[in-house]
Amino acid sequence: MNQRLFVMSFNAMLTAILLLMGLIPSLGFITINPAVSFTIMHIPVLVGAFLFGWRGGLYYGFLFGFLSFWQASANPTGILDPFFQNPLISMTPRLIFGLLTGVGFTLIQTLLKTVWIQRSVLAMFAAIFTVMHTLLVLGIMGLLQGQNVLEALAGIGFNETYWTFILLVLSLNGIWEALIAFFLLPTLAFASSKIPSVRRIINARR
Repeated sequence: MNQRLFVMSFNAMLTAILLLMGLIPSLGFITINPAVSFTIMHIPVLVGAFLFGWRGGLYYGFLFGFLSFWQASANPTGILDPFFQNPLISMTPRLIFGLLTGVGFTLIQTLLKTVWIQRSVLAMFAAIFTVMHTLLVLGIMGLLQGQNVLEALAGIGFNETYWTFILLVLSLNGIWEALIAFFLLPTLAFASSKIPSVRRIINARR
């Protein structure tokens, strides 16, 4: 019962962090220019996926996506925000991101027993999953609304291809989000896993 209460409390804390990031303007979603925004909301999702596996990743991915949808609908700041009012664009890639991250982190924890190797691989995969998240968002948006996105971007003088837009986003924010995940996730995840109740939760999944 104590462990279940602890899990509920820890989930409530991560949920509150995500809500604060998503609901307070310019905290979780930071506009760089009219077409590109920067986010740190993937970090709590990564931590939740590390601690609670695919279920945690799916839950926090859903919350990330819902807050993206809400922010785009209630407080649009960029020219691409109207596209994120479509749940398929704002929520689907975050659900996939959370699910795959949870599965991947569980495999790392199961297969790698040496702490420093596990920590190194975790950092690398956190960065890879973060880039994957950016590509999922842009890929699904391009698949569903690619031409409309290019027309919106033309309004600010961008007249290149959608592939060029993807490379631009990756260079402006995708790489930086990946670097933040690379350095922060191992520290946050392993600090949390030192808590006995969290350690038991992780071990129970192996």
